[in-house]
Amino acid sequence: MDRNKPTHEQSKQATYDDTTTIANKIKSTVTSKLQLLESNICRCPDPEYARKMIVAIDAVRVRGDSVGIVVTCIGLGSPVFDKLEAELVKTTLSIPATKGFEFGNGFAGYVFIPNKTNR
Repeated sequence: MDRNKPTHEQSKQATYDDTTTIANKIKSTVTSKLQLLESNICRCPDPEYARKMIVAIDAVRVRGDSVGIVVTCIGLGSPVFDKLEAELVKTTLSIPATKGFEFGNGFAGYVFIPNKTNR
């Protein structure tokens, strides 16, 4: 028996420890990103852009008007049901002021020939 070779239990523990370390790093990153989102009224993770957004919104608000937005989201969903895109559309279109929601070429896609676009 090779004394330097780890046992099956030691290998399982090392794998568990590695996985736990990775999970903790991901959790820490997500937590810090969420804290950045919650740090300003615009929920923008970039403090400089959040400041610019607040200034722009206030400039329009004092005139009694409102602004439109474009939200870019990168994320994961399950491969068949409850996809992130479907959840985003369902949630966003339930807001009365929402007029549209697009992915990829979105609304501009109607001008393209499908067999050239959908590859």
